[in-house]
Amino acid sequence: MTIRASAATAEATPPVRRLRRAAIALGGVLLALSALTACQTKAGAAATVSGDRIESADVNQYTGSASPAPAAAGSAAPPSFTDRRVLVLNTLVGQRLYDAALQANGGPATTAELAAAKEQALGGESEADVTAKVVAAGYDASFEPVYLSTLSTEVAFVTRQKITTQAELDAALNKLKIPVAVSGRYGSWSEATHTVVGYIQPDFIRPAPTPTPAPQAAS
Repeated sequence: MTIRASAATAEATPPVRRLRRAAIALGGVLLALSALTACQTKAGAAATVSGDRIESADVNQYTGSASPAPAAAGSAAPPSFTDRRVLVLNTLVGQRLYDAALQANGGPATTAELAAAKEQALGGESEADVTAKVVAAGYDASFEPVYLSTLSTEVAFVTRQKITTQAELDAALNKLKIPVAVSGRYGSWSEATHTVVGYIQPDFIRPAPTPTPAPQAAS
């Protein structure tokens, strides 16, 4: 026996089909939005170190105002907003780079190592003095401990490995092959100098004690 659809059922079918089409369309929209969100998240990364992401927001919180207060008479002009962004990113990358280098060579820096390295990095200055210079250069005050921490970690690595030349430092880092990638919005990463290209050494704190050239044999 053939069962014919009632008139009521026939009338109900078109809305159901339309509902299914709407659901499918909505699913497509949600998938598109998910893909867009994923792209935006990826685009938000300023750099990665061994897969560890550094977000643009991490950089921006320390960079300071795009228009810092003008320098006092007789003082050098503060670095540009772009230069400050590069320095902040270089600092955040460096922290992870030297943490990984220490981890691969005996484990994380000890409290004693970091304390000694920090004292060496400060070179007799107080953190309050350094913070004042950081702010005067246009950075947020919260950047000072971050920069000092990276500097101390670098010094701890150099000290532990008994590195005496820049060439030895570069060779030690190259040997570890720690993957670093920098977003083109900030520049690129130099495997030769292990810095973000365009990085300029700041003058608000004394440079990290760099390896000194090995003494030359007397001729």
